[in-house]
Amino acid sequence: MNSTYEPSPRMIDPFIIRFLTSTIEPPPPLPLAIFFYDPFLVVPPAPDCSINSSSSSLSPPPKSPNKPVLPPRHRYTPLQLFTLHRIFLKLPYPSLEQRRVIAEHLHIDVEQVRVWFSNRRSRRSGSNGQTSLIQPTSKEYVTVKELFDQLNLSI
Repeated sequence: MNSTYEPSPRMIDPFIIRFLTSTIEPPPPLPLAIFFYDPFLVVPPAPDCSINSSSSSLSPPPKSPNKPVLPPRHRYTPLQLFTLHRIFLKLPYPSLEQRRVIAEHLHIDVEQVRVWFSNRRSRRSGSNGQTSLIQPTSKEYVTVKELFDQLNLSI
């Protein structure tokens, strides 16, 4: 008895055989008529990449004097957002000392805490106070509980 399996030719669909044996031809070339001259098409000049250029061309372009340089936007983690939302529900106007405790606990700046609460208050006035909370894990809940205890708030 033969140990290798070979399917008999009549078990293969004739369409598959025709498809596998056919040669796939490349598509016909595009007609030259589709390439046209557009007088309004503006192509920027190629960048100057000469190696012998002076080092001053490698420096960044000068910044405009009337445009302020802003720091990058801060992204909050889900736990930070959950904690800030829960504190906001109990304490929409934290004092400076409370903001310091929150900032220290969440490892962010006091100014970021101040701005977050200010933005949240303005958002609340337009959204009828509706909010969606991300629930923390049990390990994260313990750290949130410690912060609420420091702020004399109940979760």
